[in-house]
Amino acid sequence: MKKGFLIGLFVAVAALVAAFPASAQSLVGVPAVDALGLERPQSWGQQADPTANRGAVDCTSGQFIFHDFATAALNNHNAQTLGQSFTAPCDGVLVEVDIVHQQATLYTTGTFSGTFFVYAGAGTGGTVLASQAFNEPVLPPAVADFWVVPLATPVAVTMGSVYTFFTDVDVQGTAVHAQSPGTYAGGDLFASFTGDPATATGGFGFDMRFAAVFDPPAAGSDLVVTCVFTGSSVGGGSDIPPGGGRYFYDFSVTNNGASPATVDIWMDVDGPGTDLTFGPYTTRTVNPGATLSHSYKKGVPGPAPGGTYTHTCHVGTFDVSEASDSFTWTKDPPLATIGSILDGETWNTDDGLVADGGQSASAVAATPDTYLVEATYPNPFNPEATFRFTVATEQTVRADLVNVLGQVVATLYQGNAAAGEMQTVRIDGASLPSGTYVVRLVGETFSQTQRVTLLK
Repeated sequence: MKKGFLIGLFVAVAALVAAFPASAQSLVGVPAVDALGLERPQSWGQQADPTANRGAVDCTSGQFIFHDFATAALNNHNAQTLGQSFTAPCDGVLVEVDIVHQQATLYTTGTFSGTFFVYAGAGTGGTVLASQAFNEPVLPPAVADFWVVPLATPVAVTMGSVYTFFTDVDVQGTAVHAQSPGTYAGGDLFASFTGDPATATGGFGFDMRFAAVFDPPAAGSDLVVTCVFTGSSVGGGSDIPPGGGRYFYDFSVTNNGASPATVDIWMDVDGPGTDLTFGPYTTRTVNPGATLSHSYKKGVPGPAPGGTYTHTCHVGTFDVSEASDSFTWTKDPPLATIGSILDGETWNTDDGLVADGGQSASAVAATPDTYLVEATYPNPFNPEATFRFTVATEQTVRADLVNVLGQVVATLYQGNAAAGEMQTVRIDGASLPSGTYVVRLVGETFSQTQRVTLLK
């Protein structure tokens, strides 16, 4: 990892138990370990004066803020889970979070595990910007150390904006250091007493003992994305009724660069209890000066929670976004709670491309590897599904269905595909066992795979 700009907060707990303002619940602590002798993680750079940052400045490498005290600690486990908001000190990319922790009273061996989240805004009600699993060893007794979390997907941050990281511990636990608010965090400690990050609240008067590591801003992109809501299946407005429905949106990407750009296209939907990714729908080459336009639809199941959702359109190399745009829509509360929408399978119904607008007429001639492959629908399927593809230049194309052992169980398409004509390919799983398969599509100038699931 590159060395980065670091905002750090190292403070102590004045009391082991703090009253929760709106309820009888309280934060539970454990005796402290003197951690003044902690060695700094190697990702930290040269100490800097945080008060020198004024106006919009880019994060630079080789700088950090270090603020340390003797501490007590707060239990962090499946019943009491903790996080921290902070204010970004510069424009850049959050690449790592370091948290001081020690052994919790109840967990003395093995590992603690769960999911680490980064949210936009203060608390856990904003858009999820990053999430990744963790599995860390329980520390020996009387030892404090840094729990270092390098972000697999770095998060772009804007100076003065607030972000929140949250440690959703599911198995065993640890104890993190915290105390009265520190000078440089510009945030608040958040706690959930239900094991669900969505119920986390702040207002305890504490800050966690942590550090946030930043890199300079990512290089600018030549791609510009627009993603515009165009209506829903009921009345055309942005509301989806209690029983579910669908909405429609227009997507476009413009290449302002001097070279062709080959990108994956995918979508995210974030909302109440929902953090879903769909796609990639297709991989396309966008020529210099060209605009590629599509129209899509997205199905919404009836049991989806009521509230406001954010739909984000991405281009890049899945799942690293190079350019994006978003809009919001609302879902009315369901008439009855029918389970929990924890994955994207139910949402895949009535999902995909409505119209391919192609590239703008001002674009140069399509490059030979330009093609479009739609997502298979339905997926999961039983016993049939279809997908469509088209190519920019006439060529021989073969589509095979491959099992998890790499064996071809069916040839779905083999022949000459004419330029610009949409080909529909049928998958027949009537004679196949349930399981996961891969659709492998190979042409003379491209290849692509899709994962599909047969459920009988």
